[in-house]
Amino acid sequence: MVDVVSKLISTQAELEKTQKKVSYLEDENQFLREKIRLMNARQFAPSSEAADQLPLFEAEPVGPSPEPETEEIKYNRKKPGRKGVSPDLETEEVVLDIPEAEKHCGCGAEKVRIGREETKKTEYVPAKIKAIHYIRYKYACKACQGVNDEGPTVSIAPLPPSLIDNSPVTPSLMTYILTSKIADSLPFYRLEKQFERMGFALNRNTMASWTITLAEKCAEIVQILTEMAKKRAAINLDETSIQVMNEENRKNTTKSHMWLLRAGPPLKPDPLKTEREPEIVLYWYQPTRSAKVAKDLAANFKGHVQTDEYKGYHFLHGKDAAEQGWVHVYCLAHVRRKFFEAAKPSHGQKRSKTLDNAHEIVEDIKAIYQAERKAMDVAQAAEELMAKRSESVLPLLQALETKIRGLKALVPPKTSLGKAIGYALDTLPYIQNYASSPYMTLDNNPLENKVRPFALGRKNWLFANTPAGAHALATWFSLVETAKANGWKPDRYLNHLLTGLQNNAPADSILPTIPPAD
Repeated sequence: MVDVVSKLISTQAELEKTQKKVSYLEDENQFLREKIRLMNARQFAPSSEAADQLPLFEAEPVGPSPEPETEEIKYNRKKPGRKGVSPDLETEEVVLDIPEAEKHCGCGAEKVRIGREETKKTEYVPAKIKAIHYIRYKYACKACQGVNDEGPTVSIAPLPPSLIDNSPVTPSLMTYILTSKIADSLPFYRLEKQFERMGFALNRNTMASWTITLAEKCAEIVQILTEMAKKRAAINLDETSIQVMNEENRKNTTKSHMWLLRAGPPLKPDPLKTEREPEIVLYWYQPTRSAKVAKDLAANFKGHVQTDEYKGYHFLHGKDAAEQGWVHVYCLAHVRRKFFEAAKPSHGQKRSKTLDNAHEIVEDIKAIYQAERKAMDVAQAAEELMAKRSESVLPLLQALETKIRGLKALVPPKTSLGKAIGYALDTLPYIQNYASSPYMTLDNNPLENKVRPFALGRKNWLFANTPAGAHALATWFSLVETAKANGWKPDRYLNHLLTGLQNNAPADSILPTIPPAD
């Protein structure tokens, strides 16, 4: 009898062990299937996360559908076609008239002009390189050989100021080079070929040298912008990779990083303030992605700091955060993206309750954004905006956190939905901090949009040849992106800046935060 009981217990233990193994393998199978579907979706499906693409799961009809309420909806559609010629372009009028003989009718009467037709065409005038030769006449006294004159023996007119000593570069030429490199993402070797076609031999190494030298002259401007940004009530931080050659004690294949800081104006300005706070976007090149770099960027700053969930930013809500005056804010767009991807693999596949939950969470996040947009539209000032957020947006964020917490026990943690749930529960408490600052948004997109121009350039240049070149890139992107954010066209600001540098203008008079003069 004892042997039978012992065998039953042993069999029961083996059965439980087998059931656990089967359960594990089922979860693993589901995880791998989701991974394959997600890879297929990323490769073949549209990558947009637009809300109108989200209804992946059609609801099954339960009964007769109620009659929909009729509502008159008016659409203001944009008319298709060309945008036409900008009125700011130089215009040349060419009048085409018929010969005098044709202005007389066969009956003998003279034809009368009854109207006219206008047709617009656009002509491209190729750019050209112009050489300027300064000819300076020398004067001297042949009578006394200059002995009786207190001035110089030979008199000559001074040269105009130079942008770089002993260099032929001018503000207009350097404006074109930097606009092409920074704003249009053209590498120097392509510019070198352009100049060759124009009959001007300009080596890519020379252009790189000018770019680095002039970036060093802008160090004071960048320092002023940094101090201005650190005085704001809120900033955004982010980082992206860059490959830099010839770094000391590092392989050329090692990834370095470009760090970004953005300080924007409040979403709802204070009606008591008449001056608009300019937007500031700063780039810093650093060899590493360590938390120490992020700490250096946040040093001497007090207020809200919005980032993604990279662990290098965790010090912002650590034990010293309150003492330093930091309020950490995470990004809702990253949460949404993970649930969007969790729903994406099931597109065209059999419905499942688990993946329906992912779609439901995405719809809940959409409702949060709609509530935020409504609060922005209704509020008239910063204080009212924060009150509206507390009233309408925060309850939705808290309800979302509660719903996701309830799903945690129902979803295997290794699946894409399980990972999205874990990520959301880690970040949602900090996302809610956004509501206490009129400078903050629900996501870090305002700064991530500033990563894109750099990423596009990186795709074309591939790498920076030296650390000095990477530092110069950071300087020029800081100046150009800040200028663009404050109403400048890149070429117009660069010409304004370089002319100021040539004429030794004070740094605070050529800042990119000063709006362009009309």
